[in-house]
Amino acid sequence: MTAVDRLVAEVADQDGWETLPAANAPWDPLPQQLPDDLAAFARICGGIRTPRGLLIAERLRHAQHVILGEKHPEDRSFHWYVIAEGDTSGTAERAVIDLHPARRGRCYDAFWDSFAVAGSMDVVATSFTDLLTRVVEAGGAAYWSGEALGMGDAYD
Repeated sequence: MTAVDRLVAEVADQDGWETLPAANAPWDPLPQQLPDDLAAFARICGGIRTPRGLLIAERLRHAQHVILGEKHPEDRSFHWYVIAEGDTSGTAERAVIDLHPARRGRCYDAFWDSFAVAGSMDVVATSFTDLLTRVVEAGGAAYWSGEALGMGDAYD
């Protein structure tokens, strides 16, 4: 059993957590390869809704399109996809996952007013498993909200 399998099984048994069937995951077509842990998650789960209202990997959508309303292929953020969000409004608290081969799996804070701004995109997890572990430990909250975690910036 992988770490992702254990985390999904752990939250499936907790009050207020909801795991969705894998067949229900409405992910955008992805031009990049998924990290192994996220691919494993997608095989067993179509997303998680936490008791704090955070949606994790329920939808994997192109971050530039969702947050900026347009795509900029020349920017590093072109390889980022929304992996967690507080809701679907324009000002939602979000985290994105980087699918670029050199940074595959790193996750960043993606608040709308600092999205794709070098020096304002904190690394919040080193992998999808790390993100999911931290969310579970935080009781389903967007743990990255409010203070830097000291893991660097997306543009480093």
